[in-house]
Amino acid sequence: MTRIEFTKHPASGNRVHYVSEEDVFVVLGRLPHELWSRLRRILFTNHAQGNHVLGKTALRRHSEISLCALPQRISLNHATLRSSSSKEFGALRGSQWPILAVRRFMLYNVLLKQIGHLQEIDPKAKNPNPRFISETKAEEFANEWRRMLWAFPYEHPDPVHNAPKAEEIEMLRLGWTQSNQAFKKGFDLENTGKAKQALNLYSQAVTLYPNHDLAASRLNALEGD
Repeated sequence: MTRIEFTKHPASGNRVHYVSEEDVFVVLGRLPHELWSRLRRILFTNHAQGNHVLGKTALRRHSEISLCALPQRISLNHATLRSSSSKEFGALRGSQWPILAVRRFMLYNVLLKQIGHLQEIDPKAKNPNPRFISETKAEEFANEWRRMLWAFPYEHPDPVHNAPKAEEIEMLRLGWTQSNQAFKKGFDLENTGKAKQALNLYSQAVTLYPNHDLAASRLNALEGD
């Protein structure tokens, strides 16, 4: 894997790169080498085009893939309409997604889908379209490999590399919506200079849903001031 070159462009505005080089290495290490042997370069870019593009594969060489920076507050429900569900990644439909769910989606859907695009079906074809698998087949590739990788527990300290456990889904169902509402109110108050009221709402958000990373981050920042 050391021959893969990583290029990271700084995220702009309120966008962040949800996954890291280390995260990608873990996923590649779980896959047969022949599936990604063509891969030479991975870019972390800002080319999401209004959040419509989450990742892409270079059309000419099919040896370079990109993963896009996304807003800190985002829903990916639009990307799970056809063959997967928001709950599969640890999110609720009709709501913004927890950071952990976005990270799961970027690694075990977007990344796997781009690796799918590296698979040749007609090596002799000169045009990339008949030579490599289509968008639909790449999505099927991602779904198949994600579900195989998540079929059994994987020993890793970061929960992003496993499917959401039943207790995570239950905690999400019971607390996420109210927690995120409290966070958004707190964020609006903080932006108007009402830090004390915001701190109380961030504390409420973390109590309702302890894994609300954005609320916990803002709470720690305000408590440290």
